Amino acid sequence: MNTYPKSIHKFENTIVCMAQGEPADVLTVTGPNPGFSGGQQGEHFVAPLTHDNAVLLRKLFPFTAPKPVLSHKRTLGVGDRLGLATPGHIRAFAAYDATPVFAQQSIRELNLTNRSYEDVLDSATFAVFREDFQRGYGADGDHLKTDDEVEYALKNDYSMITLDCSEHIRNDVTRMTAAEVDSAYVPNAQLEALYCNKSHSFEAHTVSFSTEEYRRAALIYCAAIDFAERIYHSHIKGKPVDFEVSIDETPTPTTPEQHFFVANELKRRGVRFETIAPRFCGEFQKGIDYIGDIEQFTRELSAHAAIARGLGYKLSIHSGSDKFSIFPIIGRGTGGVFHVKTAGTSWLEAMLVVATTDPGLYREVHTFALSAFPEAKKYYHVTTDLTKIPALDY
Repeated sequence: MNTYPKSIHKFENTIVCMAQGEPADVLTVTGPNPGFSGGQQGEHFVAPLTHDNAVLLRKLFPFTAPKPVLSHKRTLGVGDRLGLATPGHIRAFAAYDATPVFAQQSIRELNLTNRSYEDVLDSATFAVFREDFQRGYGADGDHLKTDDEVEYALKNDYSMITLDCSEHIRNDVTRMTAAEVDSAYVPNAQLEALYCNKSHSFEAHTVSFSTEEYRRAALIYCAAIDFAERIYHSHIKGKPVDFEVSIDETPTPTTPEQHFFVANELKRRGVRFETIAPRFCGEFQKGIDYIGDIEQFTRELSAHAAIARGLGYKLSIHSGSDKFSIFPIIGRGTGGVFHVKTAGTSWLEAMLVVATTDPGLYREVHTFALSAFPEAKKYYHVTTDLTKIPALDY
């Protein structure tokens, strides 16, 4: 078996490394076995890349376990859909001053790919061990919506929880008239005193609330704030876990005033969070560049970043895959302090390999993808036009 050179590590009197096996990679153990499951093969004990062996590996070599990383200036979540791309991600991060979140999947994505949080983290663990990546990495339970989902990620030692508040955000309020807002609003004297006709300055930006703007923000977001507060105090508080509040999965952009309202209320209620993900202007569709007014995005990003700096956290930008036209703007507008989430396009590269080496298999995948597209579209906002895809029989 060919050993991966960077994977050779010593634990007490035992050498553990990873090797290319048949049909899959394995761990090899030379010396006293510290507890790996497997069997003796010649002079080596050979251990398959199982969940139990990954758990032990994280105990023996702590650098292979995730940890909170959002305190670093630049962090990027690079969700690996296939569990194969992390070695390539490691090589990319080695060249830059940025900290990775290698394990990043939502429950929705687990269901679509028939994976588990155990599998996602184990894949990252083995890759980090194989490549001897000792700078630290995070594991994100992404876009979680329920108590059980949060507990599932925490039970598996995920170091970051992204709470998706979308089901508690009232999207209908943006279409209400002023009279309808007044009718739906439930008076709250304390909040009115804090926000109505008040202004707050953040560097060159000012956020201010008329009575209508405050009431609209309260109607849209108060239930989401309540939800985030409850989840934090029930599951997150006191644990060494990064907490992100996501309010981005909505059809309309988050205004700077609304962003401030959500963040300020969370802080007033004692919620510690490392990032907030607002809904930015324009379209953030999967795997393609930003669609929208670049100048407007630049202006609004500047305001959102100033609010985050002023209140002591950093912005999170979701669906970052292939948003090349705005990456430099994000870097400049945030002063180099940001969290960007991307699934990358490693799975598309895998499809390119399949198409090149086995065209028949690719045609099967292509045909299935077309038939499954209507169902898959329910989970993501995309404007794909299937009529523009060339027929396979050309």
